[in-house]
Amino acid sequence: MGIAFDKQELNVLGHYESIRPGKDGVPKLDSPVTVKENTMLALNGKRPFWYPMVGMAGGDYKPFRPRMFPDLFVAHDAMDGEAPMEWDRIGKVQEGWFDTKWRYVDQVGGAMIEPGTEKIHSIQDWEKLTWPDLSQLDWEGNAQANQRYLSSELPIEFCIPTTYWERVMSILDVSNAAVMMIEDDDREACNAFFTKLTDLYVDMMHRVKKFYDPDIILMHDDWGHQRGPFFSRDTFDERLLPHFKRIVRTIHDLGMRFELHCCGMAEAFVPEMIEIGIDLWIPQNMNHVPELVSKYRNQGLLFGVYVPVVAPGMPDEEELSQKIAKEFYETYGDGPVAYINYGFSDVLYKYMYEYGRKAYSMKI
Repeated sequence: MGIAFDKQELNVLGHYESIRPGKDGVPKLDSPVTVKENTMLALNGKRPFWYPMVGMAGGDYKPFRPRMFPDLFVAHDAMDGEAPMEWDRIGKVQEGWFDTKWRYVDQVGGAMIEPGTEKIHSIQDWEKLTWPDLSQLDWEGNAQANQRYLSSELPIEFCIPTTYWERVMSILDVSNAAVMMIEDDDREACNAFFTKLTDLYVDMMHRVKKFYDPDIILMHDDWGHQRGPFFSRDTFDERLLPHFKRIVRTIHDLGMRFELHCCGMAEAFVPEMIEIGIDLWIPQNMNHVPELVSKYRNQGLLFGVYVPVVAPGMPDEEELSQKIAKEFYETYGDGPVAYINYGFSDVLYKYMYEYGRKAYSMKI
């Protein structure tokens, strides 16, 4: 039995910082533990005090995406402590790692490889690639420039936007990457490439830990489309699983937790996520999320669940927030769940807090 909920906990003592210019972060409530302590309890597979709020826009953690990293820069995805970027003056096409050319697409808020600029057409040519040299980055200077940003009461989450499957799609193009995943003749080259890529990520994680000391590492690797996975579990287990296990083991050994950003219908890979040691996955709604939470509730994987967007000042904000929080509680109870709400409503946050306290303390 946890600490019994007291209505005084809902008193708003202030707000945490936000990555949204001119906006408040989540409310700072009179809670029995800090937001950071609660979030890290959940990410460590322990029983939190309330439902954490997670997601790419932040909430109960603070995203850190330093513009020094080319793959973040090309996606106009700088979330750091330096001066605001004037993206309109920079140009749509920029060069990322592996000398890849990326085009930013306003309509989707992201970047794609400039058509026709793929670096190689067969993974067997992987040794011809120009590999990033991490020693050429100004790690110390960048850490100093972001010292204030990183001095946060919230957990810090560092992001790598393109990991394994997405990396080969950007280097080869999608069709050649798909062939590489199943072609017997590519097995050896595929493993050699992913091994060297993991060497790069392991080196990066040691530097990230030394200079930034974040609490969480987020890696992007979309394994599914709207209706199903891009490849079978057997293919994943052979080509990707050993390398994911190695990088996540490194992250854990360095005292950090791991979030996987994986879009699409990827629920078939939850057993692999658990074997890898992934701490948090935010499945999109085409996955059967309530069933996944019920089936895998004691396996150490925290599921992030999307709730309807509630923004400050919406009509019926109070009534809608209470309804959403109540339904969330009735669906997930004290399961291994966090939630995502990009509206940043204090009203919803307080109701989710209250029902989360009910779920995890069994008293309200």
